[in-house]
Amino acid sequence: GRESVMEQIQANFEAINSDEAEIETMVAQGDTILAIARNRGHFKATSAPFHLQLFMHYTFREGRIWRFRQWIFPLG
Repeated sequence: GRESVMEQIQANFEAINSDEAEIETMVAQGDTILAIARNRGHFKATSAPFHLQLFMHYTFREGRIWRFRQWIFPLG
């Protein structure tokens, strides 16, 4: 359920140090927002670096997030 999703998100963020996060593009139309971002940092446990591009798709209903989808791609 919702609590387990929130716990997993928190665990993911606790495992990394995000050194740089940047929203490159954001487009809104009707009840939909699409954001494209990059995130660079390193994993706390190993200090291994990461560099990611993220595509985030939000759909709203009655002023609340109804659906969220995200695609993550590693970069160089």
